[in-house]
Amino acid sequence: MRELRWLAMGLLPALAAAATGVVLFEVIGLRFPVGALIAITLMAGLPIALLHLFIVAAPLYSMAIGRWPLRWWNAALGGFLVGSGPFAILALMLFGGHVMRGEVPDIAGLGIPFLIGGIPGLTGGLVFRAIRGRDPRDVATAA
Repeated sequence: MRELRWLAMGLLPALAAAATGVVLFEVIGLRFPVGALIAITLMAGLPIALLHLFIVAAPLYSMAIGRWPLRWWNAALGGFLVGSGPFAILALMLFGGHVMRGEVPDIAGLGIPFLIGGIPGLTGGLVFRAIRGRDPRDVATAA
């Protein structure tokens, strides 16, 4: 049963993040049929979300959980940063001239990649916190 919970803590946030990313593309104006949304979520969004999980989120979580209890706000913030960081770095690498003003990153130019990765990451962080449950160290302060 414990292995199933760990599997759910990895796959469900990644799937939620992937679905949120695809819906976000729909909201910003890229129109897809429902079947295409499902296919894009499973074939593109889920692998990207799993890469974020294994390369960024899991190592950071294992380092931070010993120091701080997992609360809703830091799960959301951590998820946002885990999702947005790689996209912002990728935008700087691919479109460096277009998101830079001189030697300083253009905040408006980085905003879209930051949100495109951050909002699905935020969703994944919150789903992870919901599955993981309350931190035992938080029981005394939760009254």
